[in-house]
Amino acid sequence: MRGFAGFLRVALLAVCLSMGAVAPAVTAEQAVPVRVTDAEKSVVRVIVLLYDENNQYIAASIGSGFVVAPGKVVTNNHVVAGAAGVRYRQIFLVPNPAVGNAKVSAEIVQTSTEMDLALLSAPDLRAPPLRIAGVWPDKEATVHALGFPGITDRILNRTAQDMLTPSEPTVTAGSIALFSDRAPGGARIETVFHTAFINPGNSGGPLIDACGRVIGVNTWSGSAVMNEDGGLAVPQGQFIASRANVLSRFLRDVG
Repeated sequence: MRGFAGFLRVALLAVCLSMGAVAPAVTAEQAVPVRVTDAEKSVVRVIVLLYDENNQYIAASIGSGFVVAPGKVVTNNHVVAGAAGVRYRQIFLVPNPAVGNAKVSAEIVQTSTEMDLALLSAPDLRAPPLRIAGVWPDKEATVHALGFPGITDRILNRTAQDMLTPSEPTVTAGSIALFSDRAPGGARIETVFHTAFINPGNSGGPLIDACGRVIGVNTWSGSAVMNEDGGLAVPQGQFIASRANVLSRFLRDVG
């Protein structure tokens, strides 16, 4: 088994080297395959408390995010935007217990409604950044979605305090189903359809390749629709992320 593991590591290293990454240039040291447990350390739960103009609590929004630079986290804009009437937000990032033992406060740096992305600043966060892939793996490649789906919290009967306590993200594996130049609804946003299960709460979390690099930001999943006979049709396996080049454009725009 050790011999096979060594062979597999060399094979994955060759794949990682051939795929490239967003600057800085990839080196053999940087391109070694990354265990999912290592990538998990860069993923955070995003909790947003929403208040009205009278500082009265309205609701909470919960999603996922990941570190792209020291103290900087990307998530979906819809996670932090809230609804009409929101005048004040209190944002907390809850890290993996391997890198932090308490929640940290964060502030919005920049958002994009069109790309559904937001950049947050959290100077007290000590989680390491994930790298961003520059090219895409083949459809045969295994990909992983990391995040904090609400269904897991409900199954475990987690309280609000539990959610504010550092915990490891949920990890699901799948493959790439489709690369598209459109997002759900027809907007011209490059997306990747995949089969790694995500649920509400995964929004803003990363979709990573075998080298632990971000190939997408999980944003959509198939929604139940009403049939003509009044029944519900729930699409299976329709999970969608905005592609890494969309994230790269957003980060370049932010500077």
